[in-house]
Amino acid sequence: LTDRFDVGGNVSFADTRGNYVERGNNTNGLQLGLLRTPPNWNNQPYKGPNGQITFRFQHPTPFDVTTDRGWNNPFWTLNEGVHNSQVGRVFGNLNANFDATDWLKLNYVLGGDYYTDERLEGIPQGSTAPAPAGRVTEGKIVNYELNHNLTATASHTFSPSFSGTFTLGNTIDDRNYRQLSDVGRTLVAAVPYNLINTVNRDPTLDNIQEIRNVGFFGQATADLFDQLYLTGALRNDGSSTYDRNHLRAWFPKASMSWTFSKVLPIPGVSFSKLRAAYGEAGQEP
Repeated sequence: LTDRFDVGGNVSFADTRGNYVERGNNTNGLQLGLLRTPPNWNNQPYKGPNGQITFRFQHPTPFDVTTDRGWNNPFWTLNEGVHNSQVGRVFGNLNANFDATDWLKLNYVLGGDYYTDERLEGIPQGSTAPAPAGRVTEGKIVNYELNHNLTATASHTFSPSFSGTFTLGNTIDDRNYRQLSDVGRTLVAAVPYNLINTVNRDPTLDNIQEIRNVGFFGQATADLFDQLYLTGALRNDGSSTYDRNHLRAWFPKASMSWTFSKVLPIPGVSFSKLRAAYGEAGQEP
């Protein structure tokens, strides 16, 4: 906008869709069914004439369609059922830089991230426990995060052998997460995988999490004789997850580095440095 003031920003959108497979130590998973299959057992065909048999019984009856078989045929796991996810996500930021004077710079960044994740799991009739009669799980995750960062940095060269900077800043991070989930058990018909097509339904899961962090910090650096570099900083953070009597905490840090090869050259070594640092950090409960 001017020689001293510029603004920028970016925004991105992602549409991610997937059809997944159950896996791991799970009776409805691919790996467990594969490991439990004897080497001389032919897993094909994995369905009977009615299309609803994962492992065939020796003398099947019409009631065996929803009988637990202990674990699933791997081909049944690969080809039957539904494990879908559809994510729509928007994220980006706005930023501004202002050179107030030759020695003072201001920077501001406002960022956001919002997405919804819609999920559908359909366990077909004839699968193993815990859902031999079929099960439908529909869920939705809504997540958004806003964060702002404001910093002011002053820098000055006092002499050819001494320069330094001083920074003050403020950060705010606001996170909101919500998970909705409904489970329907015992399919009325083989399809569709819809909660209306189930006999019994579990209580709805509605989980909400809101966390806000607010921090203030200051940092000073010094460059001495172009070989000794010192840094000291102090940060104060508060989180909505702290207890009411201890809403904020202090976190100090300090570091020093000395490029001693400039005054104590070592034969055969072109560069050498000694560095020490101390810091404290934490995470909200």
